[in-house]
Amino acid sequence: MTPAPHLSAPDTNALRKQLILAQVQIMELEDLRDELHNALRAAIEQRGGLADPLSQAQEGDLAERLRQAQEVIVARDRTLADIHGVLATLRNRIEELAAERLALKASRSWRWTAPLRSVERLFSRRGGQTD
Repeated sequence: MTPAPHLSAPDTNALRKQLILAQVQIMELEDLRDELHNALRAAIEQRGGLADPLSQAQEGDLAERLRQAQEVIVARDRTLADIHGVLATLRNRIEELAAERLALKASRSWRWTAPLRSVERLFSRRGGQTD
């Protein structure tokens, strides 16, 4: 992963301004939400606490939206299950490779060829240097 590039002072100031504007917009939206919530509460109290029942069209629309949301959830659950299966397969492969590596390093041939590998490392370091 590469580190984030260094931002110049003008870039940082522009980001700060954007952040402040975004925070102001959030506060304005929260105020609007509170106003609407209070207006709804007042409207319900004026009707004696009873809200109008939903029309059949509204009920059908809500039922359809609920069905669509459930389909999305089911599809995401399937995708998540597939991802878990892939992860389990990869974990098993990592464990197999780790065990294979340990067995290789514990072998007699690995120990006997250790001097050759050290000579190879020595030459590869010297090959990168210029005299």
